[in-house]
Amino acid sequence: MKRLFLILLLVSATALPARADYMTGVVAFDDGNYEQALKEWRPLALQGDDRAQLRLGLMYIDGLGVTKDNQIAAQYFNKAVERGNPEAIRYLSIMYELGVGVDQDIPRSIELRKQAAELGDPVSQLEIGVFMKKFGKESEEIGSGLDWIIQSAEQGHADAEHTLGMFYLVGDGVEQNFDEAAKWIRKSADKGNAEAENILGTLYDEGKGVSQDILEAVKWYKRAAMKGHAVAQLNLGIMHSFARPVPTEYDRAIKWIRMQSYETAVTWLTRAADQGNSKAQLNLGLMFAKGQGMPRDNVFAYMWTTIAAKSSNGETNIKALKNLAILEGLMSDDQINEANRLAVGYVPVPETQADFPEEIKEKPPGQSSEGKS
Repeated sequence: MKRLFLILLLVSATALPARADYMTGVVAFDDGNYEQALKEWRPLALQGDDRAQLRLGLMYIDGLGVTKDNQIAAQYFNKAVERGNPEAIRYLSIMYELGVGVDQDIPRSIELRKQAAELGDPVSQLEIGVFMKKFGKESEEIGSGLDWIIQSAEQGHADAEHTLGMFYLVGDGVEQNFDEAAKWIRKSADKGNAEAENILGTLYDEGKGVSQDILEAVKWYKRAAMKGHAVAQLNLGIMHSFARPVPTEYDRAIKWIRMQSYETAVTWLTRAADQGNSKAQLNLGLMFAKGQGMPRDNVFAYMWTTIAAKSSNGETNIKALKNLAILEGLMSDDQINEANRLAVGYVPVPETQADFPEEIKEKPPGQSSEGKS
């Protein structure tokens, strides 16, 4: 009898279907096995698992393992929303905002976004906070917007940390405080936020909220620049073009230091100029005119200065026009025509990925690619 019971137990166990598991689906999804992820998550979604419902909605949004279908995605998000899933609430809010998979409904979108924020979704907290701070008509609304941003930052959301840091930096809605600005901007920079990395470089460059440290400034500028941040590239180019001293440099030959720095400056300024940064274009024109980091070439100097003049306004535009007038007195008509031809044919090339030469990675301005001293 006991043996018969064990046999029946074994048979019944083998007859049972494998139990769906959420984390098994996550592992399969991360491995690109979308079919297996669907097998795990569909039964769970039918049972009311809001995590699985959210994941299935995202798969239908992106067409991963299924035919892309925004309406089905919205249905899954709705099911997860009924169970209070903050991420699903945010995604459904976006769909109502854009009219994707559902009829556009801005009031409903805002209502959902607030609901997600109240449930602790840091992205929604930041978005609602920025919206209320920017468009709030009453001081209470503006203050509430700041509170939402602080809540998001305190959860470690990098964009919120950067935003809050900038408020402290300029005194927007809070008392100006460089120490607090540096604290929040560093948190964001440590997470790889390029905007924050560039600002942290500026803080070290100027000694605001931190002890002035040129090496640290260069380090953070480079991190942002290597992500394609044009302003950081410009900042690096300017630092190198002025051959600013760093604590590790000794009394090397000034001319040697300057030549090495100018070569690096040209690399960074070119990258920034190719992204359409008019200040970088103007500085690059000056370096060609002076022969800094490359042979002197008035044609290329005129070309870059012309590009800067056309893409800028204000002080940069005025400087570019003055420099063009000076260059015209040094050039022949043929040279000016050639420079104009090059300027007309020039097209900015935005970076899709940073691919920096190894010799300019993590080296202070003034240090050669071979590390000579």
